[in-house]
Amino acid sequence: MKMKRYFSIFNCIKQFCLRPIKACIILSVLMFFMAGSSCEIFMDEEANKKCEQSKWDPWDIKIHIKFYLTNSEPIPKHKIVEALDLQFVGTIRNLDCRGYEEGYFDIDSTIFPSFLFPKLSYSYLFLAHVSPYDFPFKISNFDETFTISFTMKATFKDGVVLQSTQVYYHSGTAQWMWTENHIRTIEIPESNVYWSVVTK
Repeated sequence: MKMKRYFSIFNCIKQFCLRPIKACIILSVLMFFMAGSSCEIFMDEEANKKCEQSKWDPWDIKIHIKFYLTNSEPIPKHKIVEALDLQFVGTIRNLDCRGYEEGYFDIDSTIFPSFLFPKLSYSYLFLAHVSPYDFPFKISNFDETFTISFTMKATFKDGVVLQSTQVYYHSGTAQWMWTENHIRTIEIPESNVYWSVVTK
């Protein structure tokens, strides 16, 4: 059906192009946009159908975020887990089944690594709470997902401040996030995080 439609469009262009070239160009441009918009409508219909099939009875969930902090030393004598404070700044977003944003919360919290983590430790990974709060959302579709993004800023006792590159995480679909107590903890691994000196 769609192929027939496109064939008739281009057949019309072919016949019209026997007329002056300027009119031919104008019609060609118009037909191009008409074909594109019809394609978008078709894709929207397919997406709406898919979302309708994956609907769920609405339920509440609270997301708690943890981050695996490595015992790294970006510059000499400045280990991240020995910082006076470590600030997390970013967002957590809920995306519907089509990938559009449904809601979000800002992340802005501070932990105190030198107090929380033991100074003399052979462990390489420390599990840090990105926020002391749980973020509440309402889920109504199996295919909803969450994205989490944040940067970190570490301050040391000698005044040195280090800034991290952005950490980004995209969850699996909501059907795998259901729990009986409606609280889901997301543990984000540290990968490809780099630090730079902001102030010395």
